[in-house]
Amino acid sequence: MRIALTGHKQVGKSECAKFCKLILGSGVTIDMIGHLRTGLMALVGSLGVKVPVEHFYENKTPESRRLLQAGGAYVRSLDKEALIKYACQYIDCAMSDVHFFIENMRMKNEEAAFVSRGFIVVRVIRPGYDGDSDVTETEMDSIEADYTIVNDGTLTQLRGKVSDILSELKARGE
Repeated sequence: MRIALTGHKQVGKSECAKFCKLILGSGVTIDMIGHLRTGLMALVGSLGVKVPVEHFYENKTPESRRLLQAGGAYVRSLDKEALIKYACQYIDCAMSDVHFFIENMRMKNEEAAFVSRGFIVVRVIRPGYDGDSDVTETEMDSIEADYTIVNDGTLTQLRGKVSDILSELKARGE
């Protein structure tokens, strides 16, 4: 099963990816900016600044989020396919029975690359979380989703919604 999650910041995409892996019992989660995130943390750390890891993951600060967005924009300005190449190096060489979960698909060219590789697109929305004016928060609105999860309850309810989609996909033979 191959699922690409899209949605604005802080809506629960990473949690959905974790639930997919947990429910299916295996899988590879791909963070589209994983290497960028690690590199930026190393850069800041090399300046002698203690880097709180959580500022680049689950508890991003406005400053660390802007740094990640700017870093992604810079990489895309050099090669708009760079982050896709990063993700696809794993996907294209994997056995067909390996489950993949892209936890943060944000751009139309990413959608085209992943859909052409058999990914199902799941949009996660959370009332009150509409993103900001960064291109990574606006372009995703034009991505066509096969499924939408409304994250408006507890983690248990979110897991149930993920489970329902996975059950439907399994029934369809995905």
